[in-house]
Amino acid sequence: MKKKPKALRTVTRMRVEHICGLMREMEFKTGITYKTLAKEWSISQDRVKQLTAMASKIVIAEVTDPERVKPDLCKVLMRCVHEAAAAKKYNDVASCARVYAEILGVKNAPQTVVNVNAGDITPADARAILARELGTGAMPKPETDDTAIAGPPHERH
Repeated sequence: MKKKPKALRTVTRMRVEHICGLMREMEFKTGITYKTLAKEWSISQDRVKQLTAMASKIVIAEVTDPERVKPDLCKVLMRCVHEAAAAKKYNDVASCARVYAEILGVKNAPQTVVNVNAGDITPADARAILARELGTGAMPKPETDDTAIAGPPHERH
Protein backbone atom coordinates (compact mmCIF):
# COMPACT_ATOMS: atom_id res chain seq x y z
CA MET A 1 0.00 0.00 0.00
CA LYS A 2 1.28 3.45 -0.94
CA LYS A 3 2.02 5.90 1.85
CA LYS A 4 0.59 9.38 1.64
CA PRO A 5 3.08 12.23 1.28
CA LYS A 6 4.35 13.50 4.65
CA ALA A 7 2.76 16.94 4.23
CA LEU A 8 -0.66 15.35 3.70
CA ARG A 9 -0.21 13.15 6.80
CA THR A 10 0.70 16.26 8.80
CA VAL A 11 -2.39 18.18 7.60
CA THR A 12 -4.57 15.19 8.43
CA ARG A 13 -3.00 14.90 11.89
CA MET A 14 -3.52 18.63 12.54
CA ARG A 15 -7.17 18.42 11.46
CA VAL A 16 -7.84 15.37 13.61
CA GLU A 17 -6.19 17.09 16.59
CA HIS A 18 -8.30 20.21 15.98
CA ILE A 19 -11.46 18.09 16.03
CA CYS A 20 -10.22 16.32 19.18
CA GLY A 21 -9.79 19.72 20.82
CA LEU A 22 -13.34 20.72 19.90
CA MET A 23 -14.63 17.44 21.32
CA ARG A 24 -12.63 17.80 24.54
CA GLU A 25 -14.02 21.29 25.07
CA MET A 26 -17.56 20.06 24.28
CA GLU A 27 -17.69 22.50 21.37
CA PHE A 28 -18.14 19.88 18.64
CA LYS A 29 -21.83 19.82 17.69
CA THR A 30 -22.87 16.64 15.90
CA GLY A 31 -24.46 17.37 12.53
CA ILE A 32 -23.28 20.99 12.53
CA THR A 33 -19.54 21.32 13.15
CA TYR A 34 -18.48 18.97 10.36
CA LYS A 35 -20.28 21.18 7.79
CA THR A 36 -18.50 24.28 9.09
CA LEU A 37 -15.13 22.52 9.01
CA ALA A 38 -15.70 21.18 5.49
CA LYS A 39 -16.33 24.72 4.29
CA GLU A 40 -13.41 26.17 6.29
CA TRP A 41 -10.95 23.52 5.08
CA SER A 42 -12.39 23.29 1.52
CA ILE A 43 -12.83 19.53 1.74
CA SER A 44 -15.87 17.27 1.44
CA GLN A 45 -18.22 16.72 4.34
CA ASP A 46 -17.57 12.98 4.01
CA ARG A 47 -13.84 13.57 4.56
CA VAL A 48 -14.59 15.62 7.68
CA LYS A 49 -16.81 12.77 8.90
CA GLN A 50 -13.86 10.39 8.44
CA LEU A 51 -11.57 12.75 10.37
CA THR A 52 -14.26 13.07 13.05
CA ALA A 53 -14.41 9.29 13.41
CA MET A 54 -10.61 9.21 13.93
CA ALA A 55 -10.80 12.03 16.47
CA SER A 56 -13.66 10.35 18.28
CA LYS A 57 -11.61 7.16 18.78
CA ILE A 58 -8.74 9.20 20.24
CA VAL A 59 -10.99 11.13 22.64
CA ILE A 60 -12.83 7.96 23.74
CA ALA A 61 -9.46 6.33 24.51
CA GLU A 62 -8.47 9.37 26.59
CA VAL A 63 -11.64 9.20 28.67
CA THR A 64 -10.49 5.90 30.10
CA ASP A 65 -7.45 7.67 31.62
CA PRO A 66 -8.83 9.71 34.55
CA GLU A 67 -5.68 11.79 35.08
CA ARG A 68 -5.60 12.80 31.43
CA VAL A 69 -9.26 13.75 31.24
CA LYS A 70 -9.40 15.57 34.61
CA PRO A 71 -8.20 19.03 33.37
CA ASP A 72 -10.61 19.05 30.43
CA LEU A 73 -13.48 17.84 32.57
CA CYS A 74 -12.76 20.54 35.13
CA LYS A 75 -12.81 23.22 32.38
CA VAL A 76 -16.16 21.96 31.15
CA LEU A 77 -17.57 21.86 34.68
CA MET A 78 -16.41 25.41 35.39
CA ARG A 79 -18.08 26.59 32.17
CA CYS A 80 -21.26 24.80 33.31
CA VAL A 81 -21.04 26.51 36.70
CA HIS A 82 -20.71 29.95 35.08
CA GLU A 83 -23.52 29.33 32.57
CA ALA A 84 -25.84 28.00 35.28
CA ALA A 85 -25.04 30.95 37.54
CA ALA A 86 -25.72 33.41 34.70
CA ALA A 87 -29.08 31.67 34.11
CA LYS A 88 -29.75 31.75 37.88
CA LYS A 89 -30.06 27.93 37.96
CA TYR A 90 -28.53 27.61 41.40
CA ASN A 91 -29.32 23.91 41.83
CA ASP A 92 -27.28 23.26 38.68
CA VAL A 93 -24.47 25.45 40.04
CA ALA A 94 -24.41 23.40 43.24
CA SER A 95 -24.48 20.09 41.34
CA CYS A 96 -21.63 21.09 39.01
CA ALA A 97 -19.59 22.49 41.88
CA ARG A 98 -20.11 19.29 43.88
CA VAL A 99 -18.88 17.14 40.96
CA TYR A 100 -15.94 19.53 40.41
CA ALA A 101 -14.93 19.29 44.07
CA GLU A 102 -15.28 15.50 44.00
CA ILE A 103 -12.98 15.26 40.96
CA LEU A 104 -10.39 17.40 42.71
CA GLY A 105 -10.66 15.28 45.85
CA VAL A 106 -12.01 18.10 48.00
CA LYS A 107 -13.97 16.74 50.95
CA ASN A 108 -16.49 18.55 53.09
CA ALA A 109 -15.09 19.58 56.42
CA PRO A 110 -16.20 17.19 59.15
CA GLN A 111 -18.99 18.60 61.26
CA THR A 112 -18.81 18.66 65.03
CA VAL A 113 -21.92 19.06 67.12
CA VAL A 114 -21.49 20.69 70.50
CA ASN A 115 -24.56 20.61 72.76
CA VAL A 116 -24.58 23.49 75.21
CA ASN A 117 -27.38 25.53 76.73
CA ALA A 118 -26.38 28.99 75.59
CA GLY A 119 -28.02 30.64 78.60
CA ASP A 120 -25.66 28.84 80.97
CA ILE A 121 -22.32 30.05 79.61
CA THR A 122 -20.54 33.24 78.74
CA PRO A 123 -19.22 33.92 75.23
CA ALA A 124 -15.68 33.33 76.55
CA ASP A 125 -16.76 29.90 77.88
CA ALA A 126 -18.37 29.10 74.51
CA ARG A 127 -15.10 29.90 72.71
CA ALA A 128 -13.20 27.66 75.14
CA ILE A 129 -15.67 24.76 74.64
CA LEU A 130 -15.46 25.08 70.86
CA ALA A 131 -11.67 25.20 71.00
CA ARG A 132 -11.61 22.05 73.14
CA GLU A 133 -14.18 20.16 71.03
CA LEU A 134 -12.62 21.11 67.70
CA GLY A 135 -9.08 20.58 68.92
CA THR A 136 -8.01 24.00 67.70
CA GLY A 137 -6.43 25.33 70.85
CA ALA A 138 -7.44 28.80 71.96
CA MET A 139 -9.94 30.47 69.66
CA PRO A 140 -9.34 34.13 68.95
CA LYS A 141 -11.45 36.68 70.73
CA PRO A 142 -14.06 38.20 68.40
CA GLU A 143 -13.68 41.81 67.35
CA THR A 144 -16.88 42.70 69.23
CA ASP A 145 -17.08 42.79 72.97
CA ASP A 146 -18.51 39.74 74.76
CA THR A 147 -21.76 41.50 75.67
CA ALA A 148 -22.72 42.21 72.06
CA ILE A 149 -23.21 38.74 70.60
CA ALA A 150 -26.79 38.83 69.26
CA GLY A 151 -27.89 40.16 65.90
CA PRO A 152 -26.19 41.05 62.64
CA PRO A 153 -23.05 43.24 62.83
CA HIS A 154 -24.96 46.46 62.07
CA GLU A 155 -27.27 45.86 65.09
CA ARG A 156 -24.50 45.10 67.58
CA HIS A 157 -23.59 47.73 70.20
